[in-house]
Amino acid sequence: MTKLMVVAAAAMCGTATFAAPQPRCAAAQGWNFDAAVSDEFEGGVLDRGKWHDWCATFPGRRSPGENGSPLVSGFEFDPDNVRVDSGELVLESRRMRPDEATRQLWYTRRGPYRTAIVKAAAKTHYGYYEIEAKTGASCASSAFWLYDPLSDDPGRKFAAGDTSEEIDIFELVGRPDAANVSNDWSRTYCMNCHVMLTPYLEGTVYGGRKELPSQQCKHEPLGFNPSDGYHVYGLLWTDREMVWYVDGKEFFRRPNDHFKRPLHVTFDSEIFPTWFGMPDDRDLPSRFRIRYFRYWKQP
Repeated sequence: MTKLMVVAAAAMCGTATFAAPQPRCAAAQGWNFDAAVSDEFEGGVLDRGKWHDWCATFPGRRSPGENGSPLVSGFEFDPDNVRVDSGELVLESRRMRPDEATRQLWYTRRGPYRTAIVKAAAKTHYGYYEIEAKTGASCASSAFWLYDPLSDDPGRKFAAGDTSEEIDIFELVGRPDAANVSNDWSRTYCMNCHVMLTPYLEGTVYGGRKELPSQQCKHEPLGFNPSDGYHVYGLLWTDREMVWYVDGKEFFRRPNDHFKRPLHVTFDSEIFPTWFGMPDDRDLPSRFRIRYFRYWKQP
């Protein structure tokens, strides 16, 4: 039976032949599987009813280069780097081709990398989030995160007086940086929570940052390289707490002291020169592969 058959059967009313997929997290057993937002990525193309392969307010990140200096670390999200292939969602990171080095990119200071983003069309709230994935084998990040509560209210997002939240289920890399100037993060599990004061424009402007009282960021040894094989990663998110899981085992938990609003599921790959370092060209292109995304609502 294919993944698609299982999920399709789970969505049918009155079906007794097949059961809905069960979470690897024991604490979410018996929660309500939501087939409307979950995806097995078996259709051969990205489901445009569920996902966007572009984010108008977050087209990439600027390079530090200014006033004509070379573009050294910026990147642009490219929908051409997103595809569904052989039952997987694939996000590719690569060097920009010479024909893509337009004047517009020089003006916006994004480049010389082309990466990918996939953002859920609908927001989701408390529940259990799970993917099976293999990260890219470079120091371009592979990320699974929740953010942007104000996507449908730009009047609040781009004005002072509110907050924009972000829960990073993981930010992972599969290789050290090219020059070995950064730590080797390739076997480290990075879990981060952010609260940004508005106005908020992703990747460009932070009007301010409100630091959480404790455990804002947690980086723990993973015990394996996530680009070597597929693993299951999950987040249990309730009104009281957030719990991270790897292969069904609890990895970290923290109180939910702020994250109370629905957010968008997002997958992407980014270049972080001062954190993960710059990719080695020999590691590119790298590909972040996701076999499924599943979401169970908290009863």
